Amino acid sequence: MADNVTITVSGTLDETATSQTGQIAGNGKLVVDIKDINKTSVSVDYKDEDKLKISLQSLQPISLFADNSLVLSGGISYDALNKTLTGNAGLDITVSKNVAMEFKQDFNKTGNTISGKIEFKF
Repeated sequence: MADNVTITVSGTLDETATSQTGQIAGNGKLVVDIKDINKTSVSVDYKDEDKLKISLQSLQPISLFADNSLVLSGGISYDALNKTLTGNAGLDITVSKNVAMEFKQDFNKTGNTISGKIEFKF
């Protein structure tokens, strides 16, 4: 599966602006915990014949959790995938169409805020 899943995270990590891009290989999960869905947009771009791109942009913090069974390469680190992104937080995942990926979401309402969790399973 190497080089068939590309991931980019952007935003602020530990008070430092960051943008990291790399590849994911192996079988495992990446979970995105979204503090406020109302300030987050998710888009799916499937116009390319051989890949699917999912983009998430949030004005609220998003927390990322990566299984240690995922193999990371390129410029992405487990540190970036197991932290909370603040600022204008973003996540882009580009998946080759020959890769199986399961996508689940769960939303919860507390008062006037709707939080959510999105799970990508490779």
